[in-house]
Amino acid sequence: MTVKTARNRYPFGIVTITAHTHKADKDTVWRLATHDYPAEFVKRFTPAKFIETIARGMVKNVKGKLTDPKPIKHGGRSGIEFQVAPADPKGYAIAGRLFTIGGRVHQLTLVARPKAAAFKDAEKFFDSFKPAKQLR
Repeated sequence: MTVKTARNRYPFGIVTITAHTHKADKDTVWRLATHDYPAEFVKRFTPAKFIETIARGMVKNVKGKLTDPKPIKHGGRSGIEFQVAPADPKGYAIAGRLFTIGGRVHQLTLVARPKAAAFKDAEKFFDSFKPAKQLR
């Protein structure tokens, strides 16, 4: 497991991302990350629109195609569960779950080859995460 923190600058402000990543093998990555967005940016959206905007941004960043998005509740929090199909057939697929606590987005993802056996375990991994209350 590796843990990295980055501060990324966007037109709307700085987002601090802390990612806990486990590379299970050369083609399989499990990740739990938190993204702390500026309060003024978050206020522009309803919680549902905020999480949808973040999901679509993730998909755009990897140049994939969003498939099967559905609203979920995770630990009593509103969120979205989705899949990302790779643009390149030799690329990687993503199973993801995003949910918010205030201006913090929790990201749970599995990145692997599209037919990887690990996708059978994605829901179990996602469900095992129990968020604590945000301290700020």
